[in-house]
Amino acid sequence: MQLPDAEKQKLMVESFFHYAPYAMFCLMPLFAVYLKILYLGSGCHYGEHFLFALHTNAFAFITMALMNLIPVEIARLALGAWLLAYLPWAMWRVYPSGKLATICRWALLMAAFSLTMGLAIAGCIATGVMLRH
Repeated sequence: MQLPDAEKQKLMVESFFHYAPYAMFCLMPLFAVYLKILYLGSGCHYGEHFLFALHTNAFAFITMALMNLIPVEIARLALGAWLLAYLPWAMWRVYPSGKLATICRWALLMAAFSLTMGLAIAGCIATGVMLRH
């Protein structure tokens, strides 16, 4: 059965928002591995990076939940800006390095994690679509 393009797009968006929280949660150990790689030589152990990953991901989950619950657009934009700024600020506070180095590490972390999340969600969507047929 072939779905119209509008239905396909709607299914993809719904699938993304359905699987994204699961992927984000399941990939937290990998998030900590990325931090470990980015901060080689910092003296931090994997467990410390994992604890930081738990903390920052919990903040992201709460902020995104509030963004979904609050109907006021300006409040949602403010929460989105806060969410975007929180991780590099937290990295700068927890890991001693300069602001430019922190921004560079944050950009690399976001690129790697976004790619990993995208692949994980695509795999979930593909598996979900295959299971429906």
